[in-house]
Amino acid sequence: MPLFTVQIDGRDVLVFYAESVEEADECMHDEEGWTQYIRATRSGGVPVMGANSQWSIVDATPEQRERWETEVNGLIADGRLRVEDMEAQNHPVFLVAVDPPDSLSL
Repeated sequence: MPLFTVQIDGRDVLVFYAESVEEADECMHDEEGWTQYIRATRSGGVPVMGANSQWSIVDATPEQRERWETEVNGLIADGRLRVEDMEAQNHPVFLVAVDPPDSLSL
């Protein structure tokens, strides 16, 4: 399964599934895609991605893949994700500590 890491200002921030690096790049360029989601996310009260941040897409490392698989499988086991839904594949996993989701404003 192809997994990609979003690097923001040189820091590994998020791992997600996409069929190809081109699709991953499209997800970041989509106005309703990962860029908006990441910009709305805070870590310690600070936006994970600022307006002037630079981002790039790279292949996920084996450790990042393992972290993604562990989190997604845990959510499936808890009943919070359904394996038959594409949602399980498309679930993003942050590699940085993030503030509670109720602080998101999409």
